[in-house]
Amino acid sequence: MPNRWPITSGSWSNSAIWSGSLIPNAADDVFLNNQTVTLDQTIIVRSINNTATGSAIAGGQLNIYSDYDIAATPTGISSNGATVTGGFIKYYNTGSITIIATFLQTRNTLENVNSGTVNITGDVTIPSNAISNGRTVTNSSNGVINIQGNITCPGTTTSNNNAVLNSLNGTINVIGNVIGGNNGAGPHGIVNNSNGIISITGNVTGGSASTTYGISNASVGTVNVTGNVTAGNGTNTHAINNASIGTVNVTGIVTAGTVAGIGIASTTAGIINVIGQLQATTQNNAVSSTSTTATNVFSGPFINSGSRNAIYCYNVRLYDDVTTRYTIGVSGSANTISLLSPDQVTGVPSGSDVRFGTTYGPGSELTGSMQVPNPQSVSVGVAVDNTFGTAIAKPEDLWNYAVTSLTASNSIGQRLASTATSASTAAIITAFG
Repeated sequence: MPNRWPITSGSWSNSAIWSGSLIPNAADDVFLNNQTVTLDQTIIVRSINNTATGSAIAGGQLNIYSDYDIAATPTGISSNGATVTGGFIKYYNTGSITIIATFLQTRNTLENVNSGTVNITGDVTIPSNAISNGRTVTNSSNGVINIQGNITCPGTTTSNNNAVLNSLNGTINVIGNVIGGNNGAGPHGIVNNSNGIISITGNVTGGSASTTYGISNASVGTVNVTGNVTAGNGTNTHAINNASIGTVNVTGIVTAGTVAGIGIASTTAGIINVIGQLQATTQNNAVSSTSTTATNVFSGPFINSGSRNAIYCYNVRLYDDVTTRYTIGVSGSANTISLLSPDQVTGVPSGSDVRFGTTYGPGSELTGSMQVPNPQSVSVGVAVDNTFGTAIAKPEDLWNYAVTSLTASNSIGQRLASTATSASTAAIITAFG
């Protein structure tokens, strides 16, 4: 496991810039030693660092202007060196690259500068010695970053550190779990700073230290989660904090924390849509939206806990196409009561079995739709409603029907009208003669 470092700036494939005149290989730990290297080939190494080895100065940068891939395993990529802007690995192209590595950060590690796509296979983590305002992975334009791995902030001791930052209008897709920090104030898993899109397939959890979110939707962007959303167990350790007028869409279970964390928290006119169960704890709500103009749409079920409601919202609308069940707590008791929407009321007949216009049900909230004919319109002896039909056909009824049907096609009346008579026959003979 030898160390390899550039002795001057230049292209990666140029052996003359590297210590020992050897281009790094899969067995090497690479230290940039405050030099700038341009990646001009796909590489496989043990690790890439912008720390220093020996007496060199920490820092350095790896620039990628074309579509070259990186594999740095098993150690990964670490920016445990000098402060840089955005990331010490910068991808400038508009194409697509793949990086297979675990990302560790003390200062900024990777930056997607342009509109290209960066595919990352590996976890993205901020370690405990991260400085303030550090970022591990930054999407600084309208590009795309796809991550297959977990996003964590396990031990950050300083504030405003984020494992992933979407700083403009780009897109970040994660297949994995997102977890807020457990130390310091403000280490969030992901921050969406503008009108970009964050899509998570996995679970999102708040941190365990004060004000540590799984995801901070800080502006007008959109957050989509397919998975469970659970608050952390510290003060303001929300799983998702909707800080502006952005949109949060969740398909999964949303659960409050056991201390002061909220599953989804919003103090603005942002939009919150949840398809799935909302579970309160005795300490907090699953969803809290304190704006009087916010839009909040839920499917339920809603599970309260003691006197704590599952949702605390001024405006609530239910999804029209989802069956909804409400479960509320009983004051002073561990028991619950289930309230059902009309389509879930049990023990009552279907509307098609109840006379049209008749209201029924526990709260008279249902209306019958069955049309029942009058017995006088039903043939005698035929069962109708709770009796039998009484209609009897009379001779005059038959005559009246025939009269009204004389002009019908192929009717008896029409045929009789066409039958020859003595007068018509005489007229025909006279005309012939």
